[in-house]
Parts: sequence; structure tokens; C-alpha cells
Amino acid sequence: LGTDPNAINAAPAACSLAGDADEDGVSDAREFCYYATSGGSANTDGDTCSDGKEVASINADTTVNATDLSQVAQSFGLYTVPALPHLIDFDITKDGNINATDLSQIAQRFGPC
Repeated sequence: LGTDPNAINAAPAACSLAGDADEDGVSDAREFCYYATSGGSANTDGDTCSDGKEVASINADTTVNATDLSQVAQSFGLYTVPALPHLIDFDITKDGNINATDLSQIAQRFGPC
């Protein structure tokens, strides 16, 4: 959708805009450019789990817990593109740096769907 999700530095300007119209915790720009979800719907696929919770559930089990935090914490640091796919997944903010901001984004969504 407009960019290669592995090419963070090559993302169009629209991918860095702020705003979260559906208030799911994922910016509209990241929804469009990286996650293929809708900035106009907090639950794009219509299941019981919000887009924000699905993004934060690193292991895709739809429960955000200490396992998700641990996986991200173990990968702290800068990375270059192309990168291993899990590093890009762990970088919730898609800024090329896995850090406390990414952990915070996950921690804010703790719990099951």
C-alpha cells in the first residue's frame, strides 16, 4: 500500500503524518503504509480485536502480555533496512529503532481482546 514495508527510510511523506481518526492507538499513516488497516475503523477486519491490539500482539495470539514485551525488549536498538522481518514487526513506531517507545505502545494494550 504505497510503500515497501521493509523500506522504512523510503516511505512516502504521508507515512510520517500524525493523527489517529479511529482512536485505535495506531496512527493513520502507519495503518495505511505498514499494516494495511483502515484509519477510519478501529477494527478493520471486524473480529473481536482492535487494530491497535493486533499490532501490539507481537506473537499474533491476540493477547498482549509479558511475552510480547520480552520479545521486543530483547531486540532493542537501531536496525538497517533490509532487516529481519521480526525486527520490523517489533518496531511498532516504524522509526528504525526498537526502544522504550515501542514497549510503551505494547504495554498500553495489555490484556486479551
